[in-house]
Amino acid sequence: MVRYLRNEDIAQLISMPEVIEDLRKLYVEMGHGISVGTPRSDVHHPISATREGEDASDSYIGSAHYLKTMVGGYVGGGLVALRLSSDLVRFSLQNGYLRREKEPQVPGKWFGMVALFSLENGELKCLMQDGVIQRMRVGATSALADDLLARQDTKVIAILGSGGQARAHLRALSHVRKLERVQVWSPNAGHRKEFCNEMEEELGVSVVSCTSSQQAVLGCDLLMTATNSRQPFVDPEWLVPGMHVSALQRDEVSDDGYRRIDRLVLHTKLKEVTVSSSSLPSFKGTILQDHPVPSSLDWTRYPTLAEISVGIGDVRQSDEEITGFINNLGQGSQFAAVGSTILRKAEEKDLGIKIDSDLLWQNMHS
Repeated sequence: MVRYLRNEDIAQLISMPEVIEDLRKLYVEMGHGISVGTPRSDVHHPISATREGEDASDSYIGSAHYLKTMVGGYVGGGLVALRLSSDLVRFSLQNGYLRREKEPQVPGKWFGMVALFSLENGELKCLMQDGVIQRMRVGATSALADDLLARQDTKVIAILGSGGQARAHLRALSHVRKLERVQVWSPNAGHRKEFCNEMEEELGVSVVSCTSSQQAVLGCDLLMTATNSRQPFVDPEWLVPGMHVSALQRDEVSDDGYRRIDRLVLHTKLKEVTVSSSSLPSFKGTILQDHPVPSSLDWTRYPTLAEISVGIGDVRQSDEEITGFINNLGQGSQFAAVGSTILRKAEEKDLGIKIDSDLLWQNMHS
């Protein structure tokens, strides 16, 4: 039988500490070359040049369809995962910065799926929606890196962003550091206020709204970016000795900012394989694929989270260093690792919808 799990099932089966521990074990396997995966594959097509009824003040640029796949295994859990997402994305200028946002395919609905296959016999074991696991695995990944790179006495956090990923990152970070104060900025004052009220009540720490990104960063031990920006907005001068920088998107910090960091770690040296239609909308002569701003840095010279997890490459060496982590690209192995715990607990509790495997087998090989 194939088990189908929805987000509401997954939310009651997995906790952030479990996700952190699953990924901690995975990165040790990856550091030793035991569990492996392929680069993310992206196919980008335009869906329209303009849209009727767009608010001119929103500086709408264009929209596209992205089909993305990730594949990777987790030997410790006996699974290999295929993550598939079909996204409608919208590019606009907000406050002078290029932003990319995902739009629902139908009102209030998006598509993202994870398929888990057995490493023993190749059987499809589970299909699960990816919304809950996606946010948790990204936040937990950053928290693992922050645990290795941020100062042990980190207490004051600056978060630039107030969406789902900002929430997941703060929740995960609270499990690896004892936080006292969180300083938040995002362009939408309403979202910012809602975020602060929600996270202060949930975490029991002071979460304050700031009127500018610079104000949020002032006096912080750890700067966390979790935005939809596709242009650098972090001023390199904000990065001061002793700080740790945790970037969700590689576009959020400029090359000059990254050069200011004494010890920089990547999630992976793999680069997404992107095939983009020549008729995608463009901005200032650049086609609007997922990461439109080119970089002059040689990313291969930096260690990865998996490498520093097994002692290949150094973690923070002094309280004066500026350290940084770029959660630059997801990997299918993350879904296999976290999915292994979700599937095991779903089987124990008999949660989800069961699908007859015979409907999926075929009587010839491909």
